[in-house]
Amino acid sequence: AVEQCVPRSYIGSLSRCPYHQFGSMAAWGFVLLGFLSVASQAHAQEAAVANKISLGNVQLVVTAADGTQLIRNSGAAPTKLLASPQVSPAETLSLTFSMADNFKPQQMFLALVHKATGAAAYAVAKSKKDSSDYTISLPFSNLQKQVGNQAGEYIASLLVGDPTVSEALQWEFGSLELVLPASAPASPGAMRSAQLQPTSSQLPVIQHIFRSAEKRPPAAVSSVFTVLVMVPLTLVLLYVSTGLGINFNAWPRDSAGSAACVSFHVLLAAMLGLYLLFWTRLNLMQTLPLVGGMGILLALSGHRALATLADARLTSKKD
Repeated sequence: AVEQCVPRSYIGSLSRCPYHQFGSMAAWGFVLLGFLSVASQAHAQEAAVANKISLGNVQLVVTAADGTQLIRNSGAAPTKLLASPQVSPAETLSLTFSMADNFKPQQMFLALVHKATGAAAYAVAKSKKDSSDYTISLPFSNLQKQVGNQAGEYIASLLVGDPTVSEALQWEFGSLELVLPASAPASPGAMRSAQLQPTSSQLPVIQHIFRSAEKRPPAAVSSVFTVLVMVPLTLVLLYVSTGLGINFNAWPRDSAGSAACVSFHVLLAAMLGLYLLFWTRLNLMQTLPLVGGMGILLALSGHRALATLADARLTSKKD
């Protein structure tokens, strides 16, 4: 194979050898993939640090059932827009704001958390068409549907987050007091809170029943069949080593070439051992980085070993 890939006229390099071209291309390919991975991670980190959540034109309005504006405030984080006003289930809380630099975060919520029980109700922001303005509307009747008939003080917060920002926005812009009619029954409803999770809203524990393992033969039987499977491979190796007359006449005499050949064969054996570990112990994500690093070294050492053999063959032909 080496004779076929050696050019007839040697002009200082082995660029026309297909084996050498493949080794160089593989090595540079691994290097390029590593560079692109590092560059993409650096760009993502830079974007995460550069993007900051900034709100503008914040308007808070509480309207009655007939559309009358009962409360209207404006401001910016971290100022307070609500000072514990009393509201009824017939009223609606609306919050409008805009994002700076036409930024479009992935998550925007209005959260109302009951101060005593920790029960939480949420409303999702909706964007206006062809605009960077967003609006959140939460009728207090929907608040009852999410947390039940729980009167009392609620903490109002605006939550804005995105993977490209270094720190999410959590703006606690005030509190309000929900006043229920005297005829409304006191019911906890379905709690959604990290502080309180009643047993009535938890799903039952699923008991998985796995099939019992099938009966296997004794270890001695498995060992015998393993040996029988390895016998043909052993016979082939013995025939190749003795019948075909393998020798090391072409082994490089110089230290650099000999080191390249030794490195190539050691890395090739290590790669085969890594494949064995992949099937027995490692998973794909653990194996890929090891294969990438060993592949670069294997390609470089193989390229150097072939170049050394080609140089020795050309020198012997000239002599």
